[in-house]
Amino acid sequence: MSNRQERRHGESAPVKRMPTYNLNQDQVAEIAREEMESQFKVMKTDLTEKVTLQLIATFILALHETTGFGKTRLSRVLERLVCLMEGVEAGELKIEDLILECNKLGIEVQ
Repeated sequence: MSNRQERRHGESAPVKRMPTYNLNQDQVAEIAREEMESQFKVMKTDLTEKVTLQLIATFILALHETTGFGKTRLSRVLERLVCLMEGVEAGELKIEDLILECNKLGIEVQ
Protein backbone atom coordinates (compact mmCIF):
# COMPACT_ATOMS: atom_id res chain seq x y z
CA MET A 1 0.00 0.00 0.00
CA SER A 2 2.86 2.35 0.45
CA ASN A 3 3.30 2.37 -3.32
CA ARG A 4 -0.26 3.58 -3.76
CA GLN A 5 0.29 6.32 -1.19
CA GLU A 6 3.53 7.35 -2.84
CA ARG A 7 1.83 7.56 -6.23
CA ARG A 8 -0.98 9.67 -4.82
CA HIS A 9 1.47 12.05 -3.20
CA GLY A 10 3.41 12.25 -6.44
CA GLU A 11 0.23 12.98 -8.37
CA SER A 12 -0.80 15.77 -6.04
CA ALA A 13 1.57 18.17 -7.80
CA PRO A 14 0.19 18.60 -11.32
CA VAL A 15 2.66 18.20 -14.15
CA LYS A 16 3.15 21.51 -15.90
CA ARG A 17 3.10 20.99 -19.64
CA MET A 18 4.51 23.30 -22.23
CA PRO A 19 1.87 24.84 -24.46
CA THR A 20 1.75 23.68 -28.05
CA TYR A 21 1.56 26.19 -30.86
CA ASN A 22 0.72 25.38 -34.44
CA LEU A 23 2.18 27.63 -37.10
CA ASN A 24 2.02 27.20 -40.84
CA GLN A 25 5.05 27.66 -43.07
CA ASP A 26 4.10 31.21 -44.03
CA GLN A 27 3.87 32.24 -40.37
CA VAL A 28 7.24 30.66 -39.59
CA ALA A 29 8.79 32.38 -42.64
CA GLU A 30 7.33 35.75 -41.58
CA ILE A 31 8.65 35.40 -38.03
CA ALA A 32 12.09 34.44 -39.36
CA ARG A 33 12.09 37.35 -41.83
CA GLU A 34 11.17 39.87 -39.12
CA GLU A 35 13.89 38.57 -36.81
CA MET A 36 16.48 38.67 -39.60
CA GLU A 37 15.52 42.25 -40.48
CA SER A 38 15.80 43.26 -36.84
CA GLN A 39 19.24 41.68 -36.48
CA PHE A 40 20.37 43.23 -39.79
CA LYS A 41 19.40 46.71 -38.58
CA VAL A 42 21.38 46.23 -35.37
CA MET A 43 24.43 44.97 -37.28
CA LYS A 44 24.17 47.81 -39.80
CA THR A 45 24.00 50.42 -37.04
CA ASP A 46 26.99 48.90 -35.22
CA LEU A 47 29.04 48.74 -38.41
CA THR A 48 28.15 52.30 -39.39
CA GLU A 49 29.21 53.60 -35.98
CA LYS A 50 32.53 51.72 -36.10
CA VAL A 51 33.38 52.87 -39.63
CA THR A 52 32.43 56.47 -38.84
CA LEU A 53 34.62 56.52 -35.73
CA GLN A 54 37.53 55.02 -37.67
CA LEU A 55 37.21 57.61 -40.44
CA ILE A 56 37.00 60.50 -37.98
CA ALA A 57 40.01 59.28 -36.01
CA THR A 58 42.01 58.78 -39.23
CA PHE A 59 41.05 62.22 -40.52
CA ILE A 60 41.91 63.99 -37.25
CA LEU A 61 45.24 62.20 -36.96
CA ALA A 62 46.11 62.99 -40.60
CA LEU A 63 45.36 66.68 -39.98
CA HIS A 64 47.57 66.66 -36.92
CA GLU A 65 50.45 64.93 -38.66
CA THR A 66 50.35 66.97 -41.89
CA THR A 67 49.46 70.44 -40.64
CA GLY A 68 50.50 70.30 -37.01
CA PHE A 69 47.01 71.17 -35.80
CA GLY A 70 46.77 71.02 -32.04
CA LYS A 71 43.93 70.27 -29.69
CA THR A 72 42.09 73.58 -30.20
CA ARG A 73 42.08 73.51 -34.01
CA LEU A 74 41.34 69.80 -34.13
CA SER A 75 38.41 70.33 -31.76
CA ARG A 76 37.01 73.03 -34.06
CA VAL A 77 37.41 70.77 -37.09
CA LEU A 78 35.75 67.90 -35.25
CA GLU A 79 32.81 70.12 -34.20
CA ARG A 80 32.28 71.24 -37.81
CA LEU A 81 32.63 67.67 -39.07
CA VAL A 82 29.99 66.46 -36.62
CA CYS A 83 27.72 69.36 -37.63
CA LEU A 84 28.02 68.43 -41.32
CA MET A 85 27.41 64.75 -40.59
CA GLU A 86 24.30 65.58 -38.57
CA GLY A 87 23.06 67.69 -41.49
CA VAL A 88 23.48 64.73 -43.83
CA GLU A 89 21.69 62.41 -41.41
CA ALA A 90 18.82 64.88 -41.02
CA GLY A 91 18.48 65.18 -44.80
CA GLU A 92 19.43 68.87 -44.79
CA LEU A 93 22.63 68.18 -46.76
CA LYS A 94 23.44 65.68 -49.47
CA ILE A 95 26.74 63.84 -49.77
CA GLU A 96 26.80 64.77 -53.46
CA ASP A 97 26.72 68.48 -52.54
CA LEU A 98 29.62 68.05 -50.13
CA ILE A 99 31.59 66.25 -52.83
CA LEU A 100 30.88 69.10 -55.29
CA GLU A 101 32.18 71.62 -52.74
CA CYS A 102 35.35 69.58 -52.36
CA ASN A 103 35.75 69.49 -56.15
CA LYS A 104 35.36 73.30 -56.26
CA LEU A 105 38.28 73.51 -53.83
CA GLY A 106 40.36 71.39 -56.20
CA ILE A 107 40.08 68.25 -54.06
CA GLU A 108 38.73 65.31 -56.03
CA VAL A 109 36.67 63.00 -53.84
CA GLN A 110 35.50 59.73 -55.31
